[in-house]
Amino acid sequence: MLLDDHGLLNDPKIAKLYSQAVANKNEQIAAAVANPPFENEQAALLERAGASAEKGILDDDIEAFARFNEGQNLEFLRHRANLADNESKRAELHGYIVDKWQNILAEKIAIWKKQRTQGLEDDFFVRMQAWFDALLKARQLAQISPELFGEDGLMMDAVSLVNDALDTSDLGDEKAQNAMLKALSSVGDITTDDSGEIPANGYKGQNRSKKLSLAQILKHFNKIKNNEPLMKLCEMLGRLREARDEVFMEKIKEQTAYSYTQSVPTKRTKEEICGVELGADLANLIPQEFSLLNDDDLEILFDLKLLEKRLFCFEKQGLVEKQIKDIKEIEKQKPKEQKSKDKNKGAIILCVDTSGSMSGEPEMVAKALTLFVASRARRKNRACYLINFSSDIKCEDLSEQGWGERLNSFLRLSFGGGTDVGKALEKGVEMMSKDEFEKSDLLVISDGDFGELSQRIVGKMDKQREQENRFFLLDITEKSKALDYFDKHFLYDGKNVKVLGELAENLR
Repeated sequence: MLLDDHGLLNDPKIAKLYSQAVANKNEQIAAAVANPPFENEQAALLERAGASAEKGILDDDIEAFARFNEGQNLEFLRHRANLADNESKRAELHGYIVDKWQNILAEKIAIWKKQRTQGLEDDFFVRMQAWFDALLKARQLAQISPELFGEDGLMMDAVSLVNDALDTSDLGDEKAQNAMLKALSSVGDITTDDSGEIPANGYKGQNRSKKLSLAQILKHFNKIKNNEPLMKLCEMLGRLREARDEVFMEKIKEQTAYSYTQSVPTKRTKEEICGVELGADLANLIPQEFSLLNDDDLEILFDLKLLEKRLFCFEKQGLVEKQIKDIKEIEKQKPKEQKSKDKNKGAIILCVDTSGSMSGEPEMVAKALTLFVASRARRKNRACYLINFSSDIKCEDLSEQGWGERLNSFLRLSFGGGTDVGKALEKGVEMMSKDEFEKSDLLVISDGDFGELSQRIVGKMDKQREQENRFFLLDITEKSKALDYFDKHFLYDGKNVKVLGELAENLR
């Protein structure tokens, strides 16, 4: 099998990644074939090879050989064994059986290694071909729409996403292979430019749903990208949750260098007596030691002490001037700015109306807003949760791994059915109680044609406002009245965004 690299190996970065993958594959193959599963047979063969040519040895050889090689025809060996009536013939046949067994075992090991190697090679081929195919699509995506899929794209860096998915660990493991192929599939799903009808995903009040093409998704994005009022609305979400700089007085220690001159004693100069020490310095010998030389018996003691350098001598030293350098620490108070540690800043919950009344231009605007807001949240590492609702709801946590694939699936599907915003708001309120979605901004994108909300849901929304959560409505079609359930009720008329209703006392 030959890999089709689509000419991508001409890129040094891709060639380097591929070389690393090949090296990793070779290491795995070497480790995988290092220990063939024939230990018991090898031990049995070694035991028979060392057996002596005594009577009965051939029966034991044939029995051991048969235990590990059931498919072998041993009638010939049994016949020869019956004819081996002396030690010489038994030794000859014993050697023949051992050699035959060794050859068969070596062949089995070779076949096992080949099959094991081929299995890992096949897995590697599948993964690498999928990687090259996805990488080609990712490059095409980045060229078609760099705003979405380029290095600084809103939605993803498609090429980096593919490279991050490259995983050649655990070759031969089907689950590991499927995990890599699934990670690469998000790029493939985006580039699949098919349309038509596919079965709906369990929504009540609908039978079929239309699959949108990539061109339509890009049209959605371009629509909002060039609309300044909608852009301002998107940028407003989560803005009040941005980390504010906190100023506080911090105790810090500053180091100050200084130097001074000091007289330091040294033995290099002999200026004055400072003590007595043991040694053999005759010039500084104390008088008591010289008295030993006046006695013939003690003269030997003097000589011995001299050899051992244990004579008492005057210790002398002098003083030298030395420049001392040092560093001292001084504690001071200094103002310091610190980013807020609020981990939930800017969390966003999107409730998107996917009912039948939203089809057409309202759906285009809703999808464009969803694409921009969700992608922006991911770029800023903000938690983002998508609730699309009609008669029922379907939810996707866009903060988790694989978010791009789930967002793409939503963008490419057009739904029908009735409108029940209550279920979406109730789910949104439930999410606000989770740590990662505290202090969230919830935005409902709808045509506003969903009637009155129940007091139970309104009460839950008010309780969440006390926890610094906010609720916004973007009305697409001017069908609704100015609803006072939301902190702000916006209307988009196709060109501009204006405020229809506002709960000023609740805004923070």
